[in-house]
Amino acid sequence: MARGLFGAILSAAIGFMGIGGAAAQSTGTEPLRLSGAPDDVGQSLSTGALASWFGGDCAGTILLRRSKDAIGSIISPTCFEDAQGAQFAWADDAISNSEVWSAQGIVAARLMHRGQTQRYSPYVQNLAFAPYAYFDRVASGGSVVDGIDNLAYGAVFELSVANVLGATHYFDIDAEVVSSFAGDAKNWSIGAEWQPIGYLRHGKTFLRYFGQPLGLGRNFLWTITPKVYGEYVSEISDAAEQPIFADRDEALRVGPTVTLNLYGIKEFDDVPWWAQRFSLEVTYGWLYDTLSELDYELLDSSVTMALDEKGHLGLTLSYRKGQLIETGQDVDLAKLGLSLSY
Repeated sequence: MARGLFGAILSAAIGFMGIGGAAAQSTGTEPLRLSGAPDDVGQSLSTGALASWFGGDCAGTILLRRSKDAIGSIISPTCFEDAQGAQFAWADDAISNSEVWSAQGIVAARLMHRGQTQRYSPYVQNLAFAPYAYFDRVASGGSVVDGIDNLAYGAVFELSVANVLGATHYFDIDAEVVSSFAGDAKNWSIGAEWQPIGYLRHGKTFLRYFGQPLGLGRNFLWTITPKVYGEYVSEISDAAEQPIFADRDEALRVGPTVTLNLYGIKEFDDVPWWAQRFSLEVTYGWLYDTLSELDYELLDSSVTMALDEKGHLGLTLSYRKGQLIETGQDVDLAKLGLSLSY
């Protein structure tokens, strides 16, 4: 069943990729941004035959990042040059006390509908749908290390509501199946998320600062982006260890996530090259299971130095500690490797 669902999702993605490229260039414009990218994403994707698919100057139909948090919003994602890319790395694992190889990333294909901007009244601004596949595997000598062997595939629907309390509010509904790389289904889930992005110049509440670039010295910008997430998770099989199902075969979890991004300013020539190629992301998430009364937390951090001028390829050092969102498995993992971002 899991493989069949994955095939259906990929077929749907292939079917609408061409449509998504055109939709990304429709007329509506964003009154906000998550990074220093132009607000009109459609305009930034207008150069090059594959620009609308693979990002142009910011983000296109196809997104390749390290995690969902590295994407941010499907409608207005963090630009690839400031986001953490999918990582392929050598790792020093403190739990197993061994050297291992690992891969972690998410591939998403988004279909966009952009509405017409209204200046003052609240309105539904944009809509997006994106199937995705998320991979996270750590192996040593062909064997899985610490139970980190997750291949998740699903889809997310997102809408944005603008001009409410000085911010645009992004609401997500997602559904996902988690399996191992061998194809053994583990669990399925359905979740909902709320993420506010403020209007720094015109907002009149504390929401104005969320998700907006703020200056740090002469060379850097930083953003802080909070989210609230809730999900229902149900076990499919006990083929693999899943601590979230230690007491029961379902979980109902809710909690906040906060992401801090720091990256170099790229618009000015007097900013040093190393600052322009630097980016850092730190995410802390906490979930409380209302059924088992257990809580889960995860600190996920990474720092990248881009190896090319555009910022697609980078050298990334990352560190995760806590419990994996997908299964509740403990992780204490430092990685150094190459990253790829689109």
